[in-house]
Amino acid sequence: MPKERIELANGSNFYTWLEQQAFDRDIAIVINGVLADEETELSFKLTELHRIQIFNQPRSIVSDILSPVFKLVTKVFSFLAPKPSFSSAADNNAKESPNNKLTGQTNIARTYQARPDIYGQIRSFPDLIQQSMFEFTGNIKYVTEWMNFGIGHYTVESVRYSESSLGAIAGASYQFYPPGTVIPEIIQGFEFDDVDGQEVLGPNESNSEQVATATTNDVVSGTITGTSAAVKIVQSPDFDYFYDIPKPLPVQVTVNVTRHLASGDVTENVTFSASLDSATESDDGAVIDPVNYFTFQLSSINSPVEIPAGSTINNTIFTLTENKGNISGPYFAAIEGDELWVHLQAQLGKREGADFLLEYWAVNDNNDRISPTYSYSSYVFNASDSRADYIYGTFKFTPQYGKARYAFQLRKTNNSSDSNLLQISEAHSVTRRKNVTYPNDT
Repeated sequence: MPKERIELANGSNFYTWLEQQAFDRDIAIVINGVLADEETELSFKLTELHRIQIFNQPRSIVSDILSPVFKLVTKVFSFLAPKPSFSSAADNNAKESPNNKLTGQTNIARTYQARPDIYGQIRSFPDLIQQSMFEFTGNIKYVTEWMNFGIGHYTVESVRYSESSLGAIAGASYQFYPPGTVIPEIIQGFEFDDVDGQEVLGPNESNSEQVATATTNDVVSGTITGTSAAVKIVQSPDFDYFYDIPKPLPVQVTVNVTRHLASGDVTENVTFSASLDSATESDDGAVIDPVNYFTFQLSSINSPVEIPAGSTINNTIFTLTENKGNISGPYFAAIEGDELWVHLQAQLGKREGADFLLEYWAVNDNNDRISPTYSYSSYVFNASDSRADYIYGTFKFTPQYGKARYAFQLRKTNNSSDSNLLQISEAHSVTRRKNVTYPNDT
């Protein structure tokens, strides 16, 4: 079932538009994360704050055995539409697996239809009974799918992924559960519908909220070599924050630089992103009324203009700024779960890492927070000394609050650059079903 996205003009009446659509009689409408019921007023004007999902639910024969699963799948059956894993064409060439690209298959969930009842020797395409689940382990994407082969017992000669034997694919496996077999665990997950590869901007990028800033014209000396610099200033209480704060710290720096270019020297103020690695105190050695200094060590300089070797930092201005970073989210689960899985991907240069802070909390039907906010800090790292790479990671959380709908937001805590980009690949609300059995189905 394809997913269609429609944008309506600001001020349009939702009910007027709804009447003109060719939906089946049974539909589910979710308005800003809240499922509409018989008491919900649908005649209202749309604004840019509205986000509405409509799930078309044509009804047919439904089995007593699998109907609870199919009904749950139908509630969020938009998962059947392929979702972009990356936000640019170049990213589409990234390898999620060392042996094949894990794209959407032709297997579907046939909600509210009869289960397969197969006789004779045929080539079967089993039905999905829940959304495909995946996770990244060791920078490889592993997909798990649960399918209903049909009613009764079967003899299976070959299992294929497209035209390839599944057993020939490194790391791939399958298992059949005849009727009545107890399945120890089924990991059932539902995608966050509004997560589709968003890039998480670093604190050095536009629209970032400022946390602290300090500036001075009392610059004693400054040196810059490649991507590192050291700046010595007359001590000022304005810079105490940057002296005391734990390091390394992503910052924006403004200095006056004389750049030695082929066309001649250029002197101007330059603002660039960097990592503040350390700060030290010193003085001029005078016994009476000594002059005190701060020296700030910077690395990972990423300048919008070229600063060639031999360029000079002048004694006119030095500004340090810490930005809060740009928050991506919050994103809301459509279905309750016991766990939250967040899948991240990063485009990183050699020995580069993308640091992040993830916050999550439980919400009620109105998407209001009903639990403490849990925080988790970590990173995605490219350990290669020789090449840039795409790095993937799945981060799993089991909140103390228990089973609930969860929301999360993500902030990149170190600076972004062409060699340090972070994206949210997908997120899942996860429930682990224990000791599951289907008496009549394989």
